[in-house]
Amino acid sequence: PSTPHVHARPSIPHVHAGRPHSVSTQYVASVYVANLPADADRLLLYELFAPFGAILSVRILTEPQGGSRGIGFVNFRDLEAASSAISALDSSVFRDRQLHVALQHRKPVHTSDQGA
Repeated sequence: PSTPHVHARPSIPHVHAGRPHSVSTQYVASVYVANLPADADRLLLYELFAPFGAILSVRILTEPQGGSRGIGFVNFRDLEAASSAISALDSSVFRDRQLHVALQHRKPVHTSDQGA
């Protein structure tokens, strides 16, 4: 008797909550994605953006009950991949929803020494 073939799910990079642990976790190109379907998860976001280039991490913002808030972030290794994804997916329709995809503009992070 043969054993059934099991399809392994791809490993998805994970973004840790809170501050980055080191400078090496800073991303070159972070893409903001809005108007995702309510059932969107990290795997869906990864599969949607993977064709455009190397992804360092993905993140979905969730409601307290655990469902998607419809907003996600994809951190690409390089700006060229991020730009390709934005060009291809911004204003595209995915599961009857028009996506908004843009380069994330981060506010400067101010660090200070302990105390003060």
